[in-house]
Amino acid sequence: MRIAVTGGAGFIGSHVVDRLASDGHTIVVIDTRRPHRSDVEHHDVDILDDAGLLRATEGCDVVFHLAAVSDVNEAVADPVRTTELNVLGTTKVWEAARRNGVRRVVLASTVWVYGTATGSGVATEDAPFDLSRADHVYTSSKLSSELVAHNYYSLYGQEFTILRYGIPFGPRMRGALVIPRFVGMALRDETITIDGDGSQFRNYIYVDDLVEAHALVLADGAANQVFNLEGPEPVSVRHLVDCISEATGRPVSTVSRPARAGDYAGRTVSSQKARDDLGWVPAISFDEGLRRYVDWYRSEMDRPVPVMAPAAPGRRLSLATSRVLAGCVVAGLLVPALASQWDAVTARAPVVATAVGLACLMAWLVARHVPRPFPRLVGGALVATTVWLLSQTSVGPVTWLLGLALGTGIGMCLPARGLARDPLVVGSAITAAGGLVALRTGGSPRAVIFAIGVLGALVAVRDLFGRRALPQRPRPPALVLGGTTVLFTAVLASWIGATSASATWFGAIVSHGPRDTARVALTFNGSPSRNTLAILRILDTSDVKATFFSDAEAVDAKAVALHTLLSDGQLVANHSYVEQQRAWLDPRFRDLGRAQHAFARELGVCPTFFRPPHGRHTPLMARVVHHHGMTMVGWDVAAHSRSSDDGRALARQVLRQVRPGSIVMLGDGLDDARSTDSRAILRALPIIVDGLRDRHLQPVRLDELLRLPPYGGSC
Repeated sequence: MRIAVTGGAGFIGSHVVDRLASDGHTIVVIDTRRPHRSDVEHHDVDILDDAGLLRATEGCDVVFHLAAVSDVNEAVADPVRTTELNVLGTTKVWEAARRNGVRRVVLASTVWVYGTATGSGVATEDAPFDLSRADHVYTSSKLSSELVAHNYYSLYGQEFTILRYGIPFGPRMRGALVIPRFVGMALRDETITIDGDGSQFRNYIYVDDLVEAHALVLADGAANQVFNLEGPEPVSVRHLVDCISEATGRPVSTVSRPARAGDYAGRTVSSQKARDDLGWVPAISFDEGLRRYVDWYRSEMDRPVPVMAPAAPGRRLSLATSRVLAGCVVAGLLVPALASQWDAVTARAPVVATAVGLACLMAWLVARHVPRPFPRLVGGALVATTVWLLSQTSVGPVTWLLGLALGTGIGMCLPARGLARDPLVVGSAITAAGGLVALRTGGSPRAVIFAIGVLGALVAVRDLFGRRALPQRPRPPALVLGGTTVLFTAVLASWIGATSASATWFGAIVSHGPRDTARVALTFNGSPSRNTLAILRILDTSDVKATFFSDAEAVDAKAVALHTLLSDGQLVANHSYVEQQRAWLDPRFRDLGRAQHAFARELGVCPTFFRPPHGRHTPLMARVVHHHGMTMVGWDVAAHSRSSDDGRALARQVLRQVRPGSIVMLGDGLDDARSTDSRAILRALPIIVDGLRDRHLQPVRLDELLRLPPYGGSC
């Protein structure tokens, strides 16, 4: 289990760290002081530092909150600082835990709160309090911190456990506390000053017994409970002095002075609930504990002050790496604007801007408002998957949906809110954003997609192979978000795979030929028309052969035009029987067989190349195509008038995208002579042919590019 301990370098905190570490837990110490051991993760963070707490508690299962002003004299001297640390600091710790989906927070409180308890007799955890009796700022601050824990449970469901300490003592306790002061004075033969008559008593608890309770409250039964951890016997100040004299073997002289204002006179407090619910029973008597402490004190006096080993640099590097990766992944919010060709982005700028805005909004909502019990493995994988899907689709409404998924993944990758104030995260985000823009400016969208995909994968890999924490119990909002996002992305991926002409992973489809060839295939979609004959004249003028995908329904009415194409040496291919909206969803895809028979009957050929209408295909369709001995063909370069209604601009768009081995799709609906698409393609075609030859690329038929037979022997 990954457990954070605020104040883990202090007296009680250091012993809690030792006890939990001995049980095999991964320990995170949150303290402005360096911990006493180097095998724990250390965050030099003040509990008033929101962003620091969010980073430090990320991925933790439990937080023990021990950092506070615990010296009553210090509390009197600086009540503002005491209230700030004990109340506001507690609230900030609880808020960080809530944001990070921490299962439970354990609060270190004190039996001093029973100074306000009403009635007489033994005080239990259910004792009512009279706040008018809270006559010390230390008591008031601890009561307030307990109320914070209760409020966060009632408002947000944040689990808590409150431990009301007796008066702990033992090795490493602060020198300003009464036992270290009295022991030191006794060993130096100094007179001990007693406040009041010395009758006020405390139930001292040895620190080893106290920290045992911290290990026991990790059980589920301790959730949302309050436990008194009182010592086994009351010890008055006078009796304490006598015990110190006996333990040190020195006679001790004392002098009295007036009692401190608001001092806790002592109250009999029951620890029976801790015994019954936790099985916690103090095992070390006060006399034995004091003897152990005096022995430790003397051993510390006899040796030089140890030099603390520096914190493990690897851990600091790991934390910095996490923040840098978070910043770099934030730059992925720009991917919807960088993953497409500039022409498409410019022509559909409102769509792209909306997608980027949706990604930013979703990332902010997830990071700020959704507790995240899921590992960042999910977020990193989602970023990498979404970026890859953006490369598989053109700019359109689907880009908005991908923006939502991308923002969700990025939000899951972020440690928590407050990162806008983290200079390392902000600097990494700005640097990464500049790098992505430079990559896109100097190259193709593929470089941007690859870079962000790698960053998402790095986040996932770091979470997978980095530090481990036991699974947290997910909250309903996080479960709904995680499950919905995974399902949504899966459905979106299926839709993109079905509608992308180059998505070979959703049914075998060829979108380009060999990249080591100087050839390019020009292809046209649509039934024969006057446009077809006009295209044929342009091709003949340039001595170019191309591929025409025709609907078989048009074979009967326009067989003459198709025969003209065949006799001219152009390749005629299958574009289904008729374009129907739902025909591609037919698992048997019977239109393909009907189309093949029509081609054989009217033209005497059986095409071996098939292009699904609008590029929509399924694995079942691919199976039917394969059964007919055909090759399903898509494209990797497309030109549509909806991207550009100008012939020259359309040609520039094609020539910017084309690569060796490309299959170029020059528009749907060529049978509509009045369409803008047809007119633009007629104007663009000569420019495209000349531009390809200027690039030393030869336009050819599909069968020549793919080195496959153009027609089969039987349909």
